[in-house]
Amino acid sequence: MAKRTLTLIGMSDSDTKSLLSILRLSSALLTNEWQISKKKNADLILYNLDSSTGRKAWQIGTQSMVGLLNPSAQDAESADVVIKKPLHKKHLADALNLIDSKLEEKKQSPITHKQTPQNSAKPRVNWLKKLFSHANPNSALPKLFFSDTSYPSSASETIKEPTLLQSWLGQLPTDSQQRVTPLLKNCQALLQHRMKPQQMLVLLEIYRTDINAIIFNRDIAAVKRDLYMNTESLRSIDKLNALIGCLAKGYEQIIQTQYLQAKTTANSEMMLLCMNRMAELLGLQLLHCYQYYRTAHTGLWFTLHRFYLYQEHADTLNSAPLVKPFHTSQPYLHIYSQIILTALTDPYSQPRYDVIRLYKLMAQFTDKITISPVGDRQIHTNSSFLLLGNFCIDAESDSSPKMTAKTSLLTRSLPTTRLVNVQAALKAIKDLFDDRRHIHQTPFMSELNLLKRIIPQLDTTHERLFHRITSNEHRNASISLGLAAIHAHMEHTDSVSLSWQLANQSTGGLMAKRPSQSCYNLNIDDLVGIFEQDFAVKLAVVKWLHIDVNADIEIGLELIQGQAKAITCIPEDEGEPYQALHLTIDSPNASPLIITERGVFSPGRILTIQGLEKPLKVVSNGLVKNSFNHEIFNYTRKLVS
Repeated sequence: MAKRTLTLIGMSDSDTKSLLSILRLSSALLTNEWQISKKKNADLILYNLDSSTGRKAWQIGTQSMVGLLNPSAQDAESADVVIKKPLHKKHLADALNLIDSKLEEKKQSPITHKQTPQNSAKPRVNWLKKLFSHANPNSALPKLFFSDTSYPSSASETIKEPTLLQSWLGQLPTDSQQRVTPLLKNCQALLQHRMKPQQMLVLLEIYRTDINAIIFNRDIAAVKRDLYMNTESLRSIDKLNALIGCLAKGYEQIIQTQYLQAKTTANSEMMLLCMNRMAELLGLQLLHCYQYYRTAHTGLWFTLHRFYLYQEHADTLNSAPLVKPFHTSQPYLHIYSQIILTALTDPYSQPRYDVIRLYKLMAQFTDKITISPVGDRQIHTNSSFLLLGNFCIDAESDSSPKMTAKTSLLTRSLPTTRLVNVQAALKAIKDLFDDRRHIHQTPFMSELNLLKRIIPQLDTTHERLFHRITSNEHRNASISLGLAAIHAHMEHTDSVSLSWQLANQSTGGLMAKRPSQSCYNLNIDDLVGIFEQDFAVKLAVVKWLHIDVNADIEIGLELIQGQAKAITCIPEDEGEPYQALHLTIDSPNASPLIITERGVFSPGRILTIQGLEKPLKVVSNGLVKNSFNHEIFNYTRKLVS
């Protein structure tokens, strides 16, 4: 194994520490060993262009391979490799392995050159990239960037005949978990073959139908796997996400071929269809990440924004392509708007399956939003009221739209920044409430309740209820998940709590984080117990959840007010004891509460409470909160007759 050297220029201390840490974590994924060096002639020099030192050194040039940390789209063109933040071990390993392959190719065919931002020679690995150096894409339209993803050549055998592919798919297991692995293997192999775009398109469309069915048609077995997550189900989640990405790459190959032949979405129905299909799949990949509260893949939002700018210039945003004999799609503006509307609903705070429901619901409001360049009024105003329902798309970034009121003046002023106005969509949602206010069927009520919940996010009035203060000291706490684990911890028999770092806290909530590896399965509205040394136990529910599989899991918790005590309660009509928690609230008019698993509460039910100073017979009164796996209710003491 060769030893490679990496020099960092213009990095902050935190960036340097982060890179060192991720480099150590990614060692098993690297084809060669990499070491941080101070040499000027290192194998790879990584510049941070946000610092004057990094930009100045980059402009001077070097004979080494050039890497850029979080560059703009224009600067990225001059780099041999681009590394995006936040850093992930897989992405860093992919970047360093790409440089390895370039260094090996350079060794076999040495070319002496001095790389600068204006003149950089980059070896191309596959036939599409070799074609790129001889092609002349349409210079009147924004430049497109393509991924460097490649798949193992060993998986070369695949089905290239549409009829045989349909037959093979019909023989696969109906269980989605068993179906994904062979689909992924064959889809990866397909991308290794050179085919005419029309032939490739027919095969991709067949795969697309099957993948859509897996994503949107969840059977009971799939739902149960999600509720009781284990190593196998986590692996299945990763494979399905990779399958969606693989199919998107197939459409990208066709786009790239057409692009390098100077075709555009204005004169090629094939290119327009494939760009729309790829955007649709990137949206599904994002949806899949949201569903499991995971970080969006690097480059996903940047690609969607870039496609928008490209089609905006080509005047094809509202065009529905038709590739004979029957391939068609929604216009790009509809696809992009549906993805944006879903992202604006704060998916990391939504119950898992509500994200897919929201995505489907948003399809009926895509024609109610407008996307346009930012006007002078919106650039310079700081009035939150005037910017209600307005969001900014920073098309040079790899991030979802942000509230305009919280977007910097510099970003608002960029020519590529776009303004998203959702006020008409909000009005349409509110009109829907008026139209259906007399309808009480469960499906309609469920739909309306879901829409009602996201209105504050869309009209930008959603604010944190309590101001949180960042913890200056390193505070750790044990957090138990679920009523049984909390009860066990309080009774000193706990064995399943994990240690978390408390990042910030307020009177009504807190944020906690820990490494995502070996972390238990969390969901929105889960009940947790927070055990911190020298403090009374706190009860809370999960209200926000974000998982970076290569780094930390972060949770936003809403505290349940009251002093908790572990008890058991025995329904008089059943005789079966249930673990429960008793909450005493320090307020003159507040009634004590009981927390149990779902199904214990019913109005007027007589319960015997054990675990307080003395046994107590009570009558359950009103339900305060009903969640997926617990319920909170108040009670009155039963009078002795």
